[in-house]
Amino acid sequence: MKSETLLHHCDKCIYRSNSVCPYKDMEKNMLKTEDAARLLGKAPQTIYNWSSKDKIPHTKSGGNLLFRECQLMCMIAMGSK
Repeated sequence: MKSETLLHHCDKCIYRSNSVCPYKDMEKNMLKTEDAARLLGKAPQTIYNWSSKDKIPHTKSGGNLLFRECQLMCMIAMGSK
C-alpha cells in the first residue's frame, strides 16, 4: 500500500481507500491520552501500555502522546481490543 494512503489509516485499516473511509474528516483531529482512553472506553494507563507496546497508532509531540481520531475510530470499527 502506498504511504500516501496510510496518512490517516492504521496499517490494518479496513477502509483502504481514502474515498470510502467514513472517518476521513477526522484525519487532522489529534487526541490526548485521556481523550483517546475515553473514546476507546479504556483507562489512560491502558492507552499508555498499548502505546509502549506499539499496539495502538500514536505519535509523540513535546513529550505528549497524541492519537489520530480517525485511526482510533478504525480500531473500534475493526473490533480491536
